[in-house]
Amino acid sequence: MATVGQVGVVSVVPLALARLALLAGDVDAARAHLARARTLAVEGGSPGTLLRCRLLAVQLAPAGDTGDTGGSGGPGTAPGSGPGTSGPAGADGGAHDGAAGPRDELAAVAAEARRRGLRGVAREADALQAGRRRAG
Repeated sequence: MATVGQVGVVSVVPLALARLALLAGDVDAARAHLARARTLAVEGGSPGTLLRCRLLAVQLAPAGDTGDTGGSGGPGTAPGSGPGTSGPAGADGGAHDGAAGPRDELAAVAAEARRRGLRGVAREADALQAGRRRAG
């Protein structure tokens, strides 16, 4: 369990480590921690954590990347834990095929977060989506 910032979010430690690595500018370490976080979220059946992982995976995607975070070992993924791999009881945080671009993925994360009552995740996805719209 880990918290980052003043408001704690109960989540897996590797997700917090991924965020900290990203803040420190170590994208490779962030991706490695994110892969572990996704694996733990799938194994633990935690759709909320997987939604947070999907959100961070979009942030880690290189500029111009399609945002595909499928279970092919791409950025921020653990084998077999990417979009389209539902894990236990749909634990992937929602139905998606991994072919969406970053904006589509952000919209999908926001919608699924709202459906699950994860307002903070939805707000973060909306803010990232709005920022990307302004950027181009």
